[in-house]
Amino acid sequence: MLGTFDRYGAVVDTGLLFEHPSSHEHDPSEFLAEHPDKPGRMAAIDSALAAHGGLDGLGWERRLAPAATRAELEAVHDPALIDMVHGLCAAGGGCIDEDTYVNRSSSRAALHASGAACAMVRALVAGEA
Repeated sequence: MLGTFDRYGAVVDTGLLFEHPSSHEHDPSEFLAEHPDKPGRMAAIDSALAAHGGLDGLGWERRLAPAATRAELEAVHDPALIDMVHGLCAAGGGCIDEDTYVNRSSSRAALHASGAACAMVRALVAGEA
């Protein structure tokens, strides 16, 4: 079953899923129709989870993803890149490189996706997952 075993084959009875509504607004297909990173991917994940009893059936907890702080972003990204991405999104979106596209909502979605990664690390270190 999905999410019930760790990589060593041991039964896992807890898990965390961080998410934020802004992930549904990030849609690079505005600029590249065949781009795989579309809002429908979230529905596909939810459907796959539902097919396995949902988060309750897996023993997982759903949490709202916080936005990453500027300091968290700068720990892994150059400040100029952060500013460029925010500016590109504020201007309506466009192409960052040959396969990375953003729209007006992508900056907010990226902040919460990054915040989710940071929150997951904190949860793991605290023994919550």
